[in-house]
Amino acid sequence: MLHYDSPSNMKLKTKFLAIALLITTVALGQGQNRPGKDMSPEESAQKRAETMKAKLKLTDTQYTQVYDQILSNEKQMRAQRDAMKKMREDNDAKMKSILTPEQYTQLKEMMEQRKR
Repeated sequence: MLHYDSPSNMKLKTKFLAIALLITTVALGQGQNRPGKDMSPEESAQKRAETMKAKLKLTDTQYTQVYDQILSNEKQMRAQRDAMKKMREDNDAKMKSILTPEQYTQLKEMMEQRKR
């Protein structure tokens, strides 16, 4: 049984904070400076499929299948990114409610330093 102030509970909290910081840091570092990141899933899939068609000499049937697969994958990836963004926002809000304003400011500074 875990007691509120037990060492094992503190270790668990420390691990949770470390994992939360790691996830936040990695997630914030992704998606920056990517060409074409503002394209719709359809535009992105079309561009990638056209590149593959030219380089791999795809037939029209293959092109259609490749486009459909890439489009499906793009939509799934975007949904996952949106879910991760929401998780980061929720985590940030929870941390803000747990920590004092000074601690929260320190946490933000720590996260900024890890991004560098």
